[in-house]
This record gives sequence, C-alpha cells and structure tokens, in this order.
Amino acid sequence: MKSEEKKLAETVGLESAKDSLKADPPGANLRAITNVSKNLVQNWNIPPFVVLFIANSLRESKEGRVLPWNYFKKLLYDVYEEKIRNAAEIYGSINSNYVPLEEYVLLYFLNKCKLRRLAEIKVIELLTSLKYYLAIWPRAKTFAQLAGFLRFGDMYTMETDTNNASTDIYLQDYYLTCFSLCHKERSALIESAEGNTYFLAEKEPALSGATLSWMTETERKEWTGLVKKHVKKGIEGTDKELIDVDVLLSLYLDQYLTKKKKQQGTILKQFNRAFNQNEGIFTTEEVGSVVQAAKLGKPPSPFSQYPGTVSRLRAFMYALTCDANSYEIKAKHFLAGCTRFGLDAPFPFIYARIYLFGTSTEVEKEVYTQAMQGGTGAIPGLLNEHCSVGRRKGRTDTESGNAAGTTKTGTGEIAPSLTASSAMFAQHFSILRELKAKCATYKLTIEQEEERKEAERVWDAFHEVQKVLELACQFLDFPIET
Repeated sequence: MKSEEKKLAETVGLESAKDSLKADPPGANLRAITNVSKNLVQNWNIPPFVVLFIANSLRESKEGRVLPWNYFKKLLYDVYEEKIRNAAEIYGSINSNYVPLEEYVLLYFLNKCKLRRLAEIKVIELLTSLKYYLAIWPRAKTFAQLAGFLRFGDMYTMETDTNNASTDIYLQDYYLTCFSLCHKERSALIESAEGNTYFLAEKEPALSGATLSWMTETERKEWTGLVKKHVKKGIEGTDKELIDVDVLLSLYLDQYLTKKKKQQGTILKQFNRAFNQNEGIFTTEEVGSVVQAAKLGKPPSPFSQYPGTVSRLRAFMYALTCDANSYEIKAKHFLAGCTRFGLDAPFPFIYARIYLFGTSTEVEKEVYTQAMQGGTGAIPGLLNEHCSVGRRKGRTDTESGNAAGTTKTGTGEIAPSLTASSAMFAQHFSILRELKAKCATYKLTIEQEEERKEAERVWDAFHEVQKVLELACQFLDFPIET
C-alpha cells in the first residue's frame, strides 16, 4: 500500500491493509475507494454525544476494523428493525423526547453487548465500517446520512435551514415507515450472492402509493419513469423484474427531501409577502395562513395527520424567542421553527393516539370496546379502572362481615350498606358518562356515513350504545345476598 493510501485508510478508520482486502466487496478496491472517499471525508460528522460515549476507547487508541459486508449489511437492517420493534415505547412514552437513530445505535449495542467497554468497541467498528462502505453501498451511505454521520449536502437544504448540521428526525421517521412497509413483503425480497437485496418491481406501485402520498399525477408519471431506470431483469435466477431495495429506499429519501425543499420555498414566499404587509409583526392567525400555503391535502391514512395548531404555535414561539427575543420575527428563524416542528415535512408524522383519554375519533370506539371487555368486575375494564369502588371484595365491605356490602337493620331486614350504595351510584354515573360518549360517537359516525354510505359501521356504533344500556339495566338492582 502506498503511503498516501495508507494515510487515507487510517483516516477512514481501517485497521490495516489486510483487513481492508478482506472486507472488499466484488469489484471494489482501495484505490477506487480513495478517490470517492476524498469527496466524502469533508462531510463526515460524528455527533458530540457519540464521541463522548466512545471517548474511553479513543483514549486507549482502540482501532476500528471494517466488518465484512455480508455481516455488516444485516447489522444495519437489524438496528432499524430493533428500533421499529420498540416503537410503541419510543412513541408512546409520556416523556415524548424522540429517540433519534444516532442515539438508538448506542442503545442497541449496550443492549447487545451488556458492557459499556464492549459497546464502545462495536460503535467504533460501526463508524469505521460505515465510513469505508458509504462510497460503495447505498445501504451504508443512507444509514450514515440518517444518523447524521454524513451530511446530505446543499442540494436539499435551504440557506435558512439551520438544521443542516443535525439529523432530521422527521426524515428518520419517514425512512422507517418506508423500510417497514417494504419489509412486510418478505416474499418480495431476494438476497443476492454479491451483497445486494432486491425487491420485486411489481410490488413497487402499491408501496410508492403509500409512501409518496403527496405526489400529483404528473409527478407520479415522472416517478414511474425514474424507477424504470433502476429495474433489472434476468438476474438472480428469475425472469421477474427486480430493483435494489436500498436504491429504492434512497430514491424515496430523495423525493422526500426534494419536496421538503419546495415546501420551505412555499413557506418562505408566503412569509415574505406577509412580512412586507405587517413589518415583521405577526399574529397567530397570520402565522397559520403562512403555513397553510404549504398544505398538502389529506394524509394517506385516517390514523395519521399533518401538524396542526400546537405545532404552528411552537414554531411561532421559537421564532420569537430564539434570537433577539423581540416582537418581530425573521424569515430565517421562522423557517428554523418550521423545520424543528415538522411544518415543512411532506409526510404526516402525527399518529392516532390510542389511550384511555385524548383518543382520536377514528379509533375511540375500538379502544373503549377493548377496555370494556378487559375487566373482571361488574363494570369491566375501563369503568373499574376509573372508579375507586366497584363490585369487589374491599376492606370496608368485609369489615361488616358481608362481602356483598349489606347490613342488617334493627328489625332484621337486610338493607344495602353505605359503601354498596356509593358504589352503585358511582357505577351508574360512570355508565351515564359512557353512554353520553357513545351517543356522541354514534352521532359523529352517522354524519360521516351520510357521505360514505356504509350502513354497517353505523349499526356497529348503535350496538355499542345498546351494550352500555344493557350494562346499566344489570345494575338497577342492589347486590344483596340473603
């Protein structure tokens, strides 16, 4: 190895020439990597907290080694899949700080290796292998870009976009959506001996329809022509048309970033027009009008939506306070706020909330139905969880010697105790509140179905109301045992 090549190899993170040759994929050589890598090194960027995590090993001069591609490519996908498996906890936590990919890489290796020392070494190997392979394989380059280790460059970034040096969490979310939908079709994926993973081209239109929902008819025709350029036939022992899955996913990212830049341009154009009229002083309504100019229509799913009032207000407040903290806002700061809270994102990232409170209308019926079926008391599930008393063997009831909560009067007659009476009234009030909620859902469903003409869903809502009424009738009698 020549001295200049050896120096670059050390910069890229290769342990030795021997390891480099072992890791070379077919058709690749160090000299070719050298030429491409020179253009990528200047955009290489490791977030400070990642450097902090591996600092101990760096002080000990631990050298990274390049992992064989057939192993490394599976490792990158495994990080994605593990993050998707833990999505419920990441997205559903009350502490709603998003876990970006670069942070999850550290969590992934901590979980796998159990010890920090081993995890540090594995992170260094990941960074070393990424920097080596990103000049060769789209999968490595995409991972490095998503995690913020490699910047996308200026072609997708507005001059006023202050987040170019950091990762885009909305882009990460979009990529994981595309990745997840693509890999649900396991039978459509074909692994090659050369290290590529191919996707059946016949499945691409349905996948693109779900992931490129913002496209117009003209844009879809252009997209179809672009995809055809990357379709291959007569490879991997099949006559079906195939496309490299990593190339397809990178094309999705290109389309997303291109559309995002257009969205930013639309917002800036509308902002400058309003700025000239208002001399930089904006109301919340005017901010809403500026953002509304970039509206993309209906989201692809009823369970997702674009940012709304809260996101606009947060972007507005950020623009007001991030610099001079004055009454006036500037275009650069406003666009930075829009980027921070996803107002320029082409793909919806706000998902239906499936909780026992604050649930969106579309999933409210299913959530409450499941909750109502899950309890063991007389008012199952939801009502028992929200009522402090119910038909249970509680301390107060057993103290009187009767688990049913009854007492004997002076004449020997059995009458309900105060605890039992309170429990009954509490349950009845819960039933009334639940019935009111079901009626509201029923009314909303009918209003929606007047357009959709789907009588089956209307009757489902009616049956839910009927179930609640039946439960109420069951509690008209006191729980008295003789």
